[in-house]
Order: sequence, then C-alpha cells, then structure tokens
Amino acid sequence: MRLARASLAAGVPTVVATTQQGHDKAKAQGVKLVICPADKKAGRNCGNCGGNKGPLCSRIDRDYAVVFLVHGTSKAKAADTKTPGGCYAESGYYTRIHWNQLSQRSQGESDSLAISSFVKELPYGTTLRHHIAGDMGKM
Repeated sequence: MRLARASLAAGVPTVVATTQQGHDKAKAQGVKLVICPADKKAGRNCGNCGGNKGPLCSRIDRDYAVVFLVHGTSKAKAADTKTPGGCYAESGYYTRIHWNQLSQRSQGESDSLAISSFVKELPYGTTLRHHIAGDMGKM
C-alpha cells in the first residue's frame, strides 16, 4: 500500500488488488480506499457503476484508490508481502496462456500504443474494461 499512498499523494488515479484483510489494514493506516462496487454488490458491473459519471475506477480526478478484491486459490498470497504470487495473472489460467502467447510475438507496437489505437476506434462514451494485470504504473 506504500505505492498506492505515494500514487494518491501525487494525484495519480490509483487502483489496487488486495484481500478484504489487506483492505482493512490499509484503511486503518489511513489510505483512502473504495472497494469496487461490483465486488460488493450483486448486480453491479462496469456498465452500471457510478451513474452518469462512469465507473469509479475510470474517474481521473479522485482522491481515493479503487480496490479490487482478489479471489481464488492464491488469494492469501496477495495480502502477504513476503510471499511471491497471489496474482490471478500468474496462475495457469487464461491470462497466463495469453501472456505466453504475447511473449512469443515479435517486438512491435507496445501494448499501451495498441490499446490507445483500439480505444480511438470506439464510440465516445464506450466503457472499456481491458483486464490488464501487473504493475503498469510502477516505474
């Protein structure tokens, strides 16, 4: 949560993935967090989150981090900073398969440029949840 706190202090729209226990601990340490409504409320999804202002995680001007609660067989690792793992993208499921395919492609356009090009083709106001896992903002 140290990186989340620093990102928020710098005015960067921030999201984190953690367990409920990790969320509660960070909140107790003064990190301003809001759990994704789709994680807590049945019937909520990206299409109906946040009303006419759009999903909470897509809002640029905010002073809180949006929390995505981790789940699955490795969720305990996600809250343990001393144990590597816990990310759904590390498992042997679909994201890992996709990563393996990407690692075999030739170097060309970066993922960020490919996503930017794709987004420009969408109608204005389209909600896009592109499921990118990893430390994209970490430098």
